[in-house]
Amino acid sequence: MEDFKKDMSNERNELFIRLLAEHERKLTRYVMALVPRISDAEDILQESKLVMWREFSQFAEGSNFNAWARKVIFYRILTYRKVKNKESERYIFSDAFYEVLGEEFDAGEERREKQFNQLQKCIGHLQPDHKTMIMLRYHEGEPIEKMAETIGRTVAACYKTLSRIRLNLKKCLLKSGAGV
Repeated sequence: MEDFKKDMSNERNELFIRLLAEHERKLTRYVMALVPRISDAEDILQESKLVMWREFSQFAEGSNFNAWARKVIFYRILTYRKVKNKESERYIFSDAFYEVLGEEFDAGEERREKQFNQLQKCIGHLQPDHKTMIMLRYHEGEPIEKMAETIGRTVAACYKTLSRIRLNLKKCLLKSGAGV
């Protein structure tokens, strides 16, 4: 019986980790949309993950993890607001405003997800050296000067090529109907 409980506990832990990994990008965007300071948003997200971990037994398997997690995050954001108000950093928005903002965020989530997926497809159609430039610049955040050195081009050539790549990606998104 003890082994059965351990197996169930391990399965539940693995489910939490899998669901969190699957939804982490969306949850991060959600917090960043509702909290003005990045450092505060990161703290709220970390605290929320701990709360989710502790309260995961209340999550009904098969239900919407993203909605459940956003509710946990939303209450952490409200707590954050109250603390900031006490610290005399006045936030003029009410709890109702944050609820509406959260609903608006949810409404645009599907559109953003579609755009992101289409952008991935468009990037997949780029020639290999253009993919490399996109990865260096936007995924790794490499400055143009370092990127130029890495790929053996001039800074001016990198700016010009990146401009053309962005234009082509925009055209690809518009052509697909995903919009920009």
